[in-house]
Amino acid sequence: MAIEPSGESTSAQLLFDVSGKKVVVTGGSRGIGLMIARGFAKAGADVLISARKIDQLTAAAEELREYGNVETAVADVSSEAGAAALAEAVVAWSPR
Repeated sequence: MAIEPSGESTSAQLLFDVSGKKVVVTGGSRGIGLMIARGFAKAGADVLISARKIDQLTAAAEELREYGNVETAVADVSSEAGAAALAEAVVAWSPR
């Protein structure tokens, strides 16, 4: 987080601060999903990324862990069963 010379954070940083929040990003191993996951991780969120291909998912998680806490779930949300499996993974990751 950039700090202004006065020691104050910018209002945009405060507006987009998600420290302590949990975020799920489907398709988080590449492309737009990876960029979204990176932004959330940099902004302080705990991030769970999901994708169908474990090798791409693992590589993305390794990169994203540079910025914060990142977990993974292999899931294909194009089917009802895959979406249900992701939901179970999310509950296991963040039980509330």
